[in-house]
Amino acid sequence: MRLRGSLWLAAAVLSLLVVSLPAQADRVADKTVKKLDHEDEIVVTASRVPAELASITRSVIVIDREQIVSALVHDLAGLLDYIAGVDVVQRGPGGVQADLSIRGATFEQTQILIDGIKVGDPQTGHHSLDLPLSLDDIERIEVLRGPAARLYGPNAFGGVINLITRRAGKHEAGLDFRVGGFGRQDVGVSLAAPLGRTRHRMSVERRRSSGYRSNTDFDLRSAFYAATVPIGRSTLEATLGYSDKRFGANGFYSDRFPGQWERTSTSYAAVSMHFEGDGLPLAATVSWRRHGDEFLLDRERPEFYRNTHTTDVYAVELAARVRSHAGVTAVALDLGREQIVSSSLGNHARQRLGILVEHLIVLPERWQVSAGAALYRCSDNGWQFWPGLDAGWQLGRDHHLYLSLGGGFRLPSFTELYYSSPANQGSRDLAPERSWTTELGYQWRRARVEMSVAAFSRHSRNLIDWTRAKDDDPWQVRNIRRLDTVGFELDTSLRLTRSDGPAGARLHMGYSHLKSAQGVIELASKYALTHLRNQLVIGLDHRWPGSGLRQDWRVRIEERVDRQRYRIVDTRLSWARGRMRFYIEANNLFDEDYVDPDPLPAPGRWLGAGMTLDLGSSPRESPVTK
Repeated sequence: MRLRGSLWLAAAVLSLLVVSLPAQADRVADKTVKKLDHEDEIVVTASRVPAELASITRSVIVIDREQIVSALVHDLAGLLDYIAGVDVVQRGPGGVQADLSIRGATFEQTQILIDGIKVGDPQTGHHSLDLPLSLDDIERIEVLRGPAARLYGPNAFGGVINLITRRAGKHEAGLDFRVGGFGRQDVGVSLAAPLGRTRHRMSVERRRSSGYRSNTDFDLRSAFYAATVPIGRSTLEATLGYSDKRFGANGFYSDRFPGQWERTSTSYAAVSMHFEGDGLPLAATVSWRRHGDEFLLDRERPEFYRNTHTTDVYAVELAARVRSHAGVTAVALDLGREQIVSSSLGNHARQRLGILVEHLIVLPERWQVSAGAALYRCSDNGWQFWPGLDAGWQLGRDHHLYLSLGGGFRLPSFTELYYSSPANQGSRDLAPERSWTTELGYQWRRARVEMSVAAFSRHSRNLIDWTRAKDDDPWQVRNIRRLDTVGFELDTSLRLTRSDGPAGARLHMGYSHLKSAQGVIELASKYALTHLRNQLVIGLDHRWPGSGLRQDWRVRIEERVDRQRYRIVDTRLSWARGRMRFYIEANNLFDEDYVDPDPLPAPGRWLGAGMTLDLGSSPRESPVTK
């Protein structure tokens, strides 16, 4: 009852703010502040005030549609694996299951968004990338490296991945077909159809394989639909998605049972209303995500051991933004409920309430300051308050320096709270994680060259991890008193030819170095101290002169803490003819032998070939944007 009263109080406070802010708005705002409403601004993840990438005071990587199309992988997990500072540990290929972390945080500490809407899984972060969309449904990906509690509340601890979906711009149809080793067969179909003033887009995809070793077969299916409906001065956006994954899980959770099998399913629905008022943009979003998980310890004997879990997440967000003589102020109210029905974890539910405020000030002499805070209350915990401050200085037309200070916090997952087995023991006494991060960054952008450098220091308290003192002890989840992480990141991009896009040549490189120190008695760590120490990613895209052939290369050199170093080379050779494109590709070209995660052997060389057909847009045009 106390939380329900808090919800009504928060709604009343937000209503008062929305009513009073227009009265304070200055319609003769500074030209620089007005520029924040320009259509060329694309970055929305690093701030609740839309801004150009060049003026962002955080470490943000944007993967655009052209980069997605030219990627040498066919799933989101594989694509994110080519971003420095992002660690993707894949238990199985093709997007079967992967743990995603940013800047040495754990897989529980990354917030996943679809069009700015939180879609994380409260059962466990192992399911964070169980998303009901394919790469063909994504217009761009914005990766915010660093904490974002003041923007998105709990769990935006190590960073944020925001997937911006594609919307129909004209009548289109697309087909993608691929075959490869180990019985690999992928097929995807997409349609886009503007009907009157409304726009509709849908896609279906299926990926399957017989497996690269015993009991690693998979059959993955997804369907996605998005609609945009203008209503007067407002815009209604609706999104529906469903995915179904069935796969052999040899060694995923225990090497004693090679016959493990799992099926996960995700249902997702969201409706957003955007109103562009005079100086007061408003937005309201309602979303629902259901995740199902069925696990068999032995697929040949289903009755031997079977677990089932179903989680539901309901959320409502109301947001307003106002421009005044003092800058731009954004206010949001976040309401949510998470619940689980599980054969092994039990039945549980919790609610959250959050109020988020951010204010952007553009000062003379090219200074920009953004300050904000999040005030959250969860039914399992008391109020949490997390402020943040970003400051940027435009040194010249091409140079940008920034400083960021921000906190993060995370609530324990249902697995961490309630799991119990002879090998793993959860704890109902876990406290929320806390962190504070300081970051200094520099960005340099010219017509054909881009470079960004960032150094950060993160101090974590009450970090949640599975630990044990001896090898024969069960893993016990507990709060680690202290964990400090420092890191350095470098990203560069060089356009080697005057033209860009499919006909151009581009070289890009990313490097990340991390170091963590634990401030308590040394214990074996299952997740918190197993991150990448060094990560180097190199990409080269070019055309072979006079042949019409395009070659794409990706190289990953990674060194994990206390583990081996490995080098993975992927390549694709493609040829376009009108609206058709044919390609052959090789993942792990030199058949590198490595384990990730330990002790699962990663796939060796994997060859494939395919074709894509794009109907509706000119072959010289880039894919349809939102």
